[in-house]
Amino acid sequence: MNPGIAAQAQAQAPTMTDYTQHLTEMLDVVQRLITLVETENRLLETERPTAIQPLLEEKGRLSSVLAYGLQTIKRNPAGLEAVDRSLRASLSSALATFQDLVLTNGRIVLRLKSVSEGILNAIVEETQKGKRTAPTYNPGFTPAAARPPVASIALNATV
Repeated sequence: MNPGIAAQAQAQAPTMTDYTQHLTEMLDVVQRLITLVETENRLLETERPTAIQPLLEEKGRLSSVLAYGLQTIKRNPAGLEAVDRSLRASLSSALATFQDLVLTNGRIVLRLKSVSEGILNAIVEETQKGKRTAPTYNPGFTPAAARPPVASIALNATV
């Protein structure tokens, strides 16, 4: 295709049919994202976070497609006026549902993160308890810096 013709084709505003097709495709993408995030939320709620790994690649790909589709609409919002109102309402409703699910997902992830951090901190604290030494006192009867536990030294005298 001639570069001049391609530039003219890009400069022309999309037709109503193009916008209808675009919104229909975006609605499909949003519905697929909703299904993925619902599945992910269920897996996280049942405390199986490692099971979401296969979903992450598809979710990232669909999110990129959705972002690109929304940018396309943002560049030419006037084209939306010609599209069927029910299609616009369906897309708007699906986007609202998706947004609610993403917020719920964020809350679940933060809750799991704080639980995991709490468990790790408890493990570290218990581990440190075994390594603590009794405080020693210096001549002024003030606590001196704790010394690490003395390690036994064994020498192999075999030559």
